[in-house]
Amino acid sequence: MMERLRLRLGGLLRRLRRSSGKGRSRPMPQGRARSVIVLKPRDSRFREVICVLRDDAFSDPDCDREELLRQAREAARAETGSVLPPRERLPLWPAVLLLLGTALILKLTGVI
Repeated sequence: MMERLRLRLGGLLRRLRRSSGKGRSRPMPQGRARSVIVLKPRDSRFREVICVLRDDAFSDPDCDREELLRQAREAARAETGSVLPPRERLPLWPAVLLLLGTALILKLTGVI
């Protein structure tokens, strides 16, 4: 029984070390650096939107940093717009009925 307890505690400690990042260090990804644009979206469900630029993105003389940023924002807005459901509008008739009912009760009770 002590052996089972020791094994379970050992597994738990390994998982805790792995989740806190204090265990073995993970190898850094290798490869070449890429140019990215990181956007902070207005929608709080997303932390950031990352756009990876092509290698020839800066080769066009007409496309400066501001233009690239504008295009990245448009692309992010287009993609998230197709993923997120459309915002539902609440119907107006319950509020109108409530106001009319309140006015009728106030009229019948003599307040108005």
